[in-house]
Amino acid sequence: MLAVRGKRHILPQEISDIIPDLRGSVSVRDVFSELEVQRRVNDPLNRHRNSSDKVRRRIEAIPVGGGRFDLPEEHQLDCHKRLGTKHATASYGRIKWDAPAPTMTTRCTTPACGTFVHPEQNRGITLREAAALQTFPSDYDFEGDYGSIERQIGNAVPVRMASVLGVAVRRTLDM
Repeated sequence: MLAVRGKRHILPQEISDIIPDLRGSVSVRDVFSELEVQRRVNDPLNRHRNSSDKVRRRIEAIPVGGGRFDLPEEHQLDCHKRLGTKHATASYGRIKWDAPAPTMTTRCTTPACGTFVHPEQNRGITLREAAALQTFPSDYDFEGDYGSIERQIGNAVPVRMASVLGVAVRRTLDM
């Protein structure tokens, strides 16, 4: 929310008023394809989290576009059974290729914590993939250990969104 005394209706009606060349939604496929082109050799953020055999088998049982509700009985967690269908609905979700990215959280590489399973590969997404979904440049250098970087990515306002909001605020203040 932005309040400016004495001015009425100063913010644009549409995002395209701020960014006239804005294209339609960017899909996960678009982001991951671009990331693959720009992939840095030996980037430590390109490694996925190691999972136990039990978790790997659970992830393997998730169909494309599916999640915890699609798991066979033997792979369902007791805590999820107790929750029913109204809570933890994104847990063990497989990201969809042709949809916008899911919301990244501070546990964005942990499949149990949201829609963070790779669209096709049987693994959680990497820190670099999560950062790309948050629109960080592919060469952005994060500081800290794995958990710290995961929190930085999950707590971030997507870079492109922050840029758009900054432009809108600046234009408003310059009026």
